[in-house]
Amino acid sequence: MLACRQTAVLLLCGAIAFRLPLGDHPMFLLPVVLSLAVVAGCLSLLAGVLCTTEKQVILVAIFGATVLSALGGCWWPIELVPEAFKTIAMLTPSYWAMHGLQSVMYFGRASEVLSFEWPVLLGFATLFALAAVGASRLLTRRPEAVSG
Repeated sequence: MLACRQTAVLLLCGAIAFRLPLGDHPMFLLPVVLSLAVVAGCLSLLAGVLCTTEKQVILVAIFGATVLSALGGCWWPIELVPEAFKTIAMLTPSYWAMHGLQSVMYFGRASEVLSFEWPVLLGFATLFALAAVGASRLLTRRPEAVSG
């Protein structure tokens, strides 16, 4: 819910204060924003399972946000990077979120978001959720009692 509120504030402030165009159909931003929030939540669960200290959680969050935003095209247009990096970027949820937001806001392809970027983002969320559950099960297994 926090990610959704933050995104709503950013989009509204951008639209009002900076006249950021939200596209012809701004409601199609919702699936992208909501699915990205779910991805972030599932990724946070995975980090919470794997990290054992608060310092580790902070470091993973900062490093993860930095790498994902750089690779996904949040720092510069993805069109400016070499083809190898574009291919790597497609393996990140931030790329698909940026692609979805740009599709709605700038390129007038609002309905395509529901058939392409939205399912890809939900796939990332599923992958991270399954990884968190699997890691949790592996880390909570207790060695069987040894009789002796």
